[in-house]
Amino acid sequence: MTANPTVRTVRVAGAVSHDLVEWHAIDWRRVQQNVRQLQARLVKAVQEGRWGQVRALQHLLTHSLSAKA
Repeated sequence: MTANPTVRTVRVAGAVSHDLVEWHAIDWRRVQQNVRQLQARLVKAVQEGRWGQVRALQHLLTHSLSAKA
């Protein structure tokens, strides 16, 4: 049995963070709600001096699909 030379398998290193999302299919109200919620948690953590939590929330915010959108 021979392999078809026109078919290629692509392997991607690492995990895909999100499936492709159609721009107009995004629930913008929910996106804004998610970002505001994370920002509020971030502000509260800063005010309480919880710097480990601040770093974790910064990472979560900057890597979230909501913030990227």
